[in-house]
Amino acid sequence: MSQSRTKERPPKRKRASLNAILFIFISLCAAGSFIMFRYGISEEDEHVLHLMASVEKFKEMHLNHIEVVSDQSDQHSIAGISCEKYGGPEDASEMVYWSDITSDASFESPFHAKHDQGDRPMYMTFEPDGGGWNNIRMAMETVVVMAHAMGRTLVIPPGQGMYLLRKDKGKQNIHFSFADFFHLDSLDREHEGIDIITTEEFLLREAMTGHLVDKHTGIVSFPPENRTNWDGQDPKPLKEWLRNVTHTPLW
Repeated sequence: MSQSRTKERPPKRKRASLNAILFIFISLCAAGSFIMFRYGISEEDEHVLHLMASVEKFKEMHLNHIEVVSDQSDQHSIAGISCEKYGGPEDASEMVYWSDITSDASFESPFHAKHDQGDRPMYMTFEPDGGGWNNIRMAMETVVVMAHAMGRTLVIPPGQGMYLLRKDKGKQNIHFSFADFFHLDSLDREHEGIDIITTEEFLLREAMTGHLVDKHTGIVSFPPENRTNWDGQDPKPLKEWLRNVTHTPLW
């Protein structure tokens, strides 16, 4: 025969203490969540604070850099930016995410040094990313670093339509080259270890002289229609041809 026992209720004072503790705990959690949401502080507080300190240090270094190079009128400041002639703010430092590092200008890859010894230059061609401008920009910057490190001459793609930048056809230019957005001529001139040329220069120098061979047939191959200037043209035929005469690793 089972016996049922009546649960003893905790004393009112004890129950009030538990409620107070629970209230304090919930309040602390809510306050913590609000702080994390409002200020973006994640669980990795130390890492976030470190990044914030690095950004402030970068701004200080960058501003000092601008003051130093401003007197060098004969040299373009890669890290400088001015929007005044476009009606933008006088101080555009918050838009700058890059910086000039003096030692980088004199860096030369050991592979690039071979060009000065008479070896034929090696090249790096690439296709612009098919996404939005930020993806296009990041992919291009990555290729610039790779070409610099590998000592290869960087071949800039011809002017072409870019995603979200080719609207209002007939009213404005819809074909763009990276030279329209970046001072590639200054980058090439001011850095000893990197050479940058256009697709037309590359085709005239290597393709039209019979130096490019179809990797499937082993026969010398020339650009479609023997065209060397592809600015404003449909880039698809050129891309397909380049894939057949260059080494295209699958990343």
